[in-house]
Amino acid sequence: DNVIYYFSCLHHNSGFPGGSAGSLLVMPVDSREDFHTGQYKRPFSHQDEIARPGYYSVLFRDNNTRVEATATTRAGMFRFTFPAGVKPQLFINENSGAYAALRFSGPYTSKDSVKGGYLLNFAPAATGTKVILLRISASRVSKQSAERNITVELNKGFDQLRENTRAAWAKALSVIDIADSSEVNKTNFYTALYHACLLPWVISDVEGNYRGADGKVHTVKGRNTYGGFSPWDTFRSLHPLLSLLYPDKQREMMLS
Repeated sequence: DNVIYYFSCLHHNSGFPGGSAGSLLVMPVDSREDFHTGQYKRPFSHQDEIARPGYYSVLFRDNNTRVEATATTRAGMFRFTFPAGVKPQLFINENSGAYAALRFSGPYTSKDSVKGGYLLNFAPAATGTKVILLRISASRVSKQSAERNITVELNKGFDQLRENTRAAWAKALSVIDIADSSEVNKTNFYTALYHACLLPWVISDVEGNYRGADGKVHTVKGRNTYGGFSPWDTFRSLHPLLSLLYPDKQREMMLS
């Protein structure tokens, strides 16, 4: 890949059944170009990417805008850095089948409707770079629940959240210790283990509320409720693996 259309925040199904495009879309837009939903894209190089558990960064060299992202269990945070002289503009598509909550670190100056969403314009920095933080969450229960997820889980700055998430993933992946002098082998193994931990995902909000398959709101106490179960034969390999390595998590999945 050498272009990016959007950054999607929900419903990454790792390819099946609806592809990996996801929903709840966010994208910084080069204001010098015309924007058309589904057609607009920006070139990038993998040399300008950083991808680690709980952190992603990419530099768009068309105007040197940097995008960074980190996440918690139920929420995520973007940090957009626009260089001097660049007009900050963001595309947002909230069509995710859930109630979305978005909080920006500063006000936008205008909001323009476009196909599938809207473009937000921000004032450029008077001098130096312009940094915009976007805190985001979604809930199938209510927008208030999504707001509460942000309040509880995104109550730190970007760098602290990134470090907390890095530490959480390091602890989760350290359940297996490999004695191998090959860094390539260890990278491949822990990347695969990381991927095995992505699905299913937590669907209950911080208060324990979730919307069940019956369309009604339910509440759990003392545990998480999971959704996004794969229709493939994950009982053959994924869930036996989770049973061995993360039995508490697997139990919560079975109760879901």
